[in-house]
Amino acid sequence: MARIVPKEQKAYADAGGTAEEVIHGIRTVVAFNGQQKEIKRYGSHLNKGMKYGVRKALLTSFGTAFIMGALFVSMAVSFWYGTKLVISGTITPGTVFAVFWAVIGGAFSMGQAAPQIGVLIASMTAAAPIFAIIDRKPPIDSLSKSGKVLDTVKGDIHIENVRFSYPSRPEGEVTVIVPTQCFDALEYPPQLEHN
Repeated sequence: MARIVPKEQKAYADAGGTAEEVIHGIRTVVAFNGQQKEIKRYGSHLNKGMKYGVRKALLTSFGTAFIMGALFVSMAVSFWYGTKLVISGTITPGTVFAVFWAVIGGAFSMGQAAPQIGVLIASMTAAAPIFAIIDRKPPIDSLSKSGKVLDTVKGDIHIENVRFSYPSRPEGEVTVIVPTQCFDALEYPPQLEHN
């Protein structure tokens, strides 16, 4: 089950990615008459996801059937053995039923939990990449004290001969020099702002 769920999720994610790609580029798809090709590509991802989904459903149903079978076997064994104990005079019929319902309640709860195991595995599979990112050790240790630390850093920013092709700005080239320790902001004149 733990191997099937990630494959199913990936297949459906690929199908969603294909759909998103086609919708964003619908003009290109139509221009090259690629609708049928994209439908087949989308369908292949869906079929792969469905194949894994059917396998997952079979495993879940067999697990549920096993637990429900255990429930019925425990019912049969408890009544059979309880009857033997009542006949021998060891316990009363009330005790047999109390034990029976305790065992059946536990077995029934296990039967109800079985389908949720698939959901639990799916959520663990979906969270695995997130935890991998959180637990990742970055290649550069930003808290390390090793390495060369410069005593003084001085740098001017030069932006030279930048050309714009705005009709409202005919002057052509722009040159900006920002000296060290300058905290000025660059701002467009109001006539250059665009919506």
